[in-house]
Amino acid sequence: MPAVWSWRKLLWAALLFTAFTKARADILIDSFSVPQSAPGGTLTANVADGSGIIGGERDTWGFLTLSANGTVPNQLLVAFPNGLLAGRAGSDITYDGPDHDPYGGSFSGLGSVDLTEGGLDNGFRFTITSTTGTSGTLLITLRSPFHGSTYQLNLNQGPGVFDVPFSSFQPDATMTYPLDFHNVGYIELHFAMNSGDSVTLDNVVVTAVPEPTGLALLSILPLGLLARKRMTAT
Repeated sequence: MPAVWSWRKLLWAALLFTAFTKARADILIDSFSVPQSAPGGTLTANVADGSGIIGGERDTWGFLTLSANGTVPNQLLVAFPNGLLAGRAGSDITYDGPDHDPYGGSFSGLGSVDLTEGGLDNGFRFTITSTTGTSGTLLITLRSPFHGSTYQLNLNQGPGVFDVPFSSFQPDATMTYPLDFHNVGYIELHFAMNSGDSVTLDNVVVTAVPEPTGLALLSILPLGLLARKRMTAT
């Protein structure tokens, strides 16, 4: 007679299956293994082609110091060029397909990428390995023709893994409609910094991230279990 699985075994099997499925659905935006650099202090624009980049090409444009797989192996360093500029400065990293044009932007260049992977993924994950300064920001802009949404991440939170759910994005005021995350043709990372600011990033991926409400429920759950235990004890 077949053995009957306990609910604990079924739960573990479901968790393992879910973890395996979601891991397979991750979308790599950039591994930063393809070298690219900009000295900072003067307007620099260039293109890097290769594997480990969504769409096969990374376009950069701006005034900040930038080093991909240079200063830090397989990571991206973005820094304000201290002593070379005054006031706030910025740089863009754009992913819009292999157009070999760091200045222009094709909102359909990635070819309608489904960032949700059929509903398995729901946000960006940024791994920040180091920061300096307190005023650096990263504006994430996603677009397709006539559609766009944005989110600003403050970079003064220190090293760690930072998740940005799609539900946290706001409509892009320069576009007609909010973005449909099932149809993305353009990704832009805009870094803005003052003197003394810098950030180092590891892989940027789209994956399954906790929603804010889910995090709140997880924080409440242990309290509920504790209360139940106390009631049982009395």
